Amino acid sequence: MTYPEAAKRTRSSDRTIRTWRRNGMPMQWRVDDAGQRVRVVDEQVLLAWWRDRMQAWPAHFYRMRKRIIEAGNEAPPVPARFTRRKPPVPSETESPQQDPEQPKAASGPTLADVIAELPEFIDQPEHAALTRATEDTPPACDGLETFTYDRFADPEQTEMMRGICRACPLLELCKTLAIAGKPTAGMWAGMTPSEIRRLGTPKTAAAA
Repeated sequence: MTYPEAAKRTRSSDRTIRTWRRNGMPMQWRVDDAGQRVRVVDEQVLLAWWRDRMQAWPAHFYRMRKRIIEAGNEAPPVPARFTRRKPPVPSETESPQQDPEQPKAASGPTLADVIAELPEFIDQPEHAALTRATEDTPPACDGLETFTYDRFADPEQTEMMRGICRACPLLELCKTLAIAGKPTAGMWAGMTPSEIRRLGTPKTAAAA
């Protein structure tokens, strides 16, 4: 399957498939009808990789957990990797050590990676402000690939993502950048591209 075919099969975007490939998903080269070399992925490899990514995504776990509870079954325990805990503060004589039970950062794209790939955002002051902020404060969406999707067809999943955005410490900076840049993909400050376009220009939005 080519990038577009793989994106359609997993209801995601070309950018997500490319991220998976950079993170290690096996792909091969194939020559298409026009004589051009294109990357392709075996469907079974793609689906296995997709399942692994979904199992590592907290929102997907909680959505499935909710359905289990609503069906009257016992709720599965929440994995340690999906719980947020503050690391212990080391004393002056101790050096910081990685908590072996502390969940590692997700392997998906960071917000800084995403905005760096969007030419409509480059050279805007809002872009520089959000980029600087991410150096000290990781946004809530970091590593969650669904925030880069071209479309959001699952209302329940979309609402979960909006909730993640509402709790993000960089919400206002993200919203300001989105209104200025008018992205055509992804979720920004809890809004889809069509919702962002309806807000108008930054000046119009500020006056509203």
